[in-house]
Amino acid sequence: MPRNIIIAIFLLLLLSINNASAVERMARIIGGRTADSGAWPWMAGLVDNFSNTVFCGASLVAKDWVLTAAHCVYYKNNFSFNVIINQAQFDSGMGERLAVDYILFHPLYNNFSLENDLALIKLATPSQNQPVNVLAPFSSQDNVGKEAIALGWGPISSPSTIYPSEL
Repeated sequence: MPRNIIIAIFLLLLLSINNASAVERMARIIGGRTADSGAWPWMAGLVDNFSNTVFCGASLVAKDWVLTAAHCVYYKNNFSFNVIINQAQFDSGMGERLAVDYILFHPLYNNFSLENDLALIKLATPSQNQPVNVLAPFSSQDNVGKEAIALGWGPISSPSTIYPSEL
């Protein structure tokens, strides 16, 4: 077998292994229940300005900064989407809809492996909502086995490209 073919096969195998590990990290929570309006005032959604649909979740971490996954906004510019905050029902018009000033990606973000999958979105105007308490007070309490809540705007079934209009 010619050396070039062996190298090509090796590279294809290597790429497929890396791709598989990236897919494994993309596990999703499917189902759940609708959030009550106003219950999560720091929860945000990223809204595509063309289709007017929520495509990713985010968290208000400061009055003018939102934290999200870098893969959500990697191919976006600040004019292509808005941020909704404290709006559990997208169609309700309650909460805020704010423009984006710019996007900062984690300096070591890798769009192929999804390592360091973090991005900060600078809002064009500050939010009126209270940001999430990013650094909770120290507690010696052990939280193993305790209930946790996950929030998001993800698909309602798997596999699906249909996203809900409710948080």
